[in-house]
Amino acid sequence: MANFTRCSEDIKNSNIYLAEMRIKIANGYRQQKIFPLLSVAFIIIGIFVLLSAKTNVTNFFAYYTIGVGVFCGAICLSIKKRIKVFQNNLNNSESKHLVLEKKANDIVENFFAVNSIPPDYRYPLALDTIFGFVKNLRASTWKECANLYEEQLHRWQMEANGAESLQLQREIRALTETAAKSAKAAAIFSGLNFFLK
Repeated sequence: MANFTRCSEDIKNSNIYLAEMRIKIANGYRQQKIFPLLSVAFIIIGIFVLLSAKTNVTNFFAYYTIGVGVFCGAICLSIKKRIKVFQNNLNNSESKHLVLEKKANDIVENFFAVNSIPPDYRYPLALDTIFGFVKNLRASTWKECANLYEEQLHRWQMEANGAESLQLQREIRALTETAAKSAKAAAIFSGLNFFLK
């Protein structure tokens, strides 16, 4: 049970890491589009200013602008290298994630074989809830787990029924209000009809 909990936590952490890597790669691709444009723009502006420069200040500004463009180009190359590193990390993490999922499945299968969980409890909601009871020390035996799970199912069903009852009451109230308005309108029209005759 502890192995499954540990493996489950590792899978959750792996999912978070994979999502972060995908975000970093997407951001890298966005930056990879921006920095070459900035680089070219700064270099062109710098050359234009350099060609039309008449003072030392404008020369300095031109060289500075060209330098910024070259720096943006260097950043672009750095981003390409970082994207490759992130892509390699993502590929390695995905393969490790698959190994973790296989390990978790093996643990569950072994748990079924060893503890012979009845078929009624061999689905994810039941297993997660039961493992949660054991993890949180609410149950220590299979009988306690099954009883707690059945109580939880009953509680969820009562909550769902209560929500349905409230919704039904709202609908009945709305229909009653509509019927009252319709009756009132009918009475007004029948009264008008009486006077028109």
